[in-house]
Amino acid sequence: MRISKSVIWTAVLLGSLVAVPDRAAAAQDVWFCTLKTARNSFVMKEIVVAVDEAAGTAIVNDALIHHLIGTPVAAKVTGNDAKQTRLKWVVKGIPATATRTATVNYRATLTKASGRISVTAQPQGADNTFLDSGTCARQK
Repeated sequence: MRISKSVIWTAVLLGSLVAVPDRAAAAQDVWFCTLKTARNSFVMKEIVVAVDEAAGTAIVNDALIHHLIGTPVAAKVTGNDAKQTRLKWVVKGIPATATRTATVNYRATLTKASGRISVTAQPQGADNTFLDSGTCARQK
């Protein structure tokens, strides 16, 4: 039996969420997202988002965060209603060139009914912005 990279990354990302019990225990909704990303985008193809709507908190993890930080990062819930959740978070130390790293500001909008997600990545001090989208499956 062959196990896909997607299944392996999902296990790694979910394991990272569980490894942070104080944050993960508060999470009511966990979304596993797969995005169609542009070449050289700062947005990863797979993202896990855990949202505690009651507390207005969230955490985000992906392969890059897992590699650089080792645990999910806190995300600020900038908007939340029956239709969508809007988040923002920052990741520091992302390799940008052979000698430089970048701090990237992320924003995401997750549409609850359809599971659609759009993620924007804006490297600080740069003019370019990366916008990628995909779909999420909700795990309750």
